[in-house]
Amino acid sequence: MLRTVFTVSAVASLASAALGHGEDVDVLIRVDDGALVTGSWSHTADSVVEERERVFAFEWGNDEGANISDEPGFFAEAGTLAGMNWGVNFVDAVRVWNGSDFSAVSSSTVTYELLGAEMDTPGAAGGFTPGFAVPVGGGGFDDHFEIVLNAPLDGSADGVYLIAMELFATSDTLGGTPVNSETFWFVGNFGGDEEMHEAAIEYVEDVLVPAPGSAALFALSGLAATRRRRG
Repeated sequence: MLRTVFTVSAVASLASAALGHGEDVDVLIRVDDGALVTGSWSHTADSVVEERERVFAFEWGNDEGANISDEPGFFAEAGTLAGMNWGVNFVDAVRVWNGSDFSAVSSSTVTYELLGAEMDTPGAAGGFTPGFAVPVGGGGFDDHFEIVLNAPLDGSADGVYLIAMELFATSDTLGGTPVNSETFWFVGNFGGDEEMHEAAIEYVEDVLVPAPGSAALFALSGLAATRRRRG
């Protein structure tokens, strides 16, 4: 009995840790006091995990290919974004984990595809790719881009990659002017080990999320103040 209790407890602990790092969840999109914000949504629990979340972890590789994923998705509860159009902009080139930080720009790009429309990450640091608008209609949605890492499949590109984005939305209720969210990040593992993936996730949470405005760009360039470390 004690062994059973320990096993259940351990599984619950691992699940909680995963959700705490934005893993196994979708990006929850909502408007809070006129601002577009990202949180996290669990389909397993069918509920909000975090009302504010900006770091989401995932693994590349599914039945369609080793460099393809359709997680995390983007989720809105019914009625919350009714009448809006939404989308994502890429706000930086793809970065690759060098063991310490994400200062290195990857030679690989990422393609997002949804309903036949595609967009690619910029190839240069600080670049910007405007996204395409997706109509919401009257209800909620659960949309999943196909996320393709344009990299060799021979193992030479194995590692952890960082995708920086912002949400945008337009609607009559928002005055017809696009409203953008704060930057959020997908931390994708492409053949790397989980210890490396975890270290990269923690770096983004500790360094990039707290950095206001352009300070995040300095952090990526290795110019930011000393990284906060967990005790």
